[in-house]
Amino acid sequence: MTGMNCHEVVDPTLLLDCSDWIKIEKPIDTPKSYLLTYFLGESKNYPDKAIHELAQRYNLEIINVCLPHYNDYPGILNMRCGPQEFLYLIHNASIICTNSYHGSVFSMIFNKLFYVFERRYNISGYNEHSRFDTLFASTPLTTVPLTSNLDELPYQHIDYAMINEVIQKKKEFSISYLQKSIYD
Repeated sequence: MTGMNCHEVVDPTLLLDCSDWIKIEKPIDTPKSYLLTYFLGESKNYPDKAIHELAQRYNLEIINVCLPHYNDYPGILNMRCGPQEFLYLIHNASIICTNSYHGSVFSMIFNKLFYVFERRYNISGYNEHSRFDTLFASTPLTTVPLTSNLDELPYQHIDYAMINEVIQKKKEFSISYLQKSIYD
């Protein structure tokens, strides 16, 4: 658009290694095995049927963070947490369901099985998925945003050996580019 040659660097959260994030997480009391939901937006878009089916498939309890409006859905433990507890919850979840870019980023950092759901702004119908497209570009991830009306979630496997390699290369380029930009 500007006629300038632009370089893409990774989201700052990806500049730290998993071990760096683990050092700052704060443990909280959770069920032994759980599915974590982290949805931004209105609760009426919460894909409760799909989430419950996935939790049943893997015999997991459901923990929700972020919006307290999900109290209407039975069988969901609503937890309030700060950033350190949030990291702990993602790190220790069996599965994450989210419509959040950073929910997806941290799922990738911690090498978790995760599902991305569609997120739209109700006023304009604007779809935020372009951030995910950039995040998943050049990785084996072909995650398509699922809809809240999904009758059955697909079985999913994520090859983190390949994804971690791609992220590491992007991270190295990003750090090099940022250092060069600062010091040159």
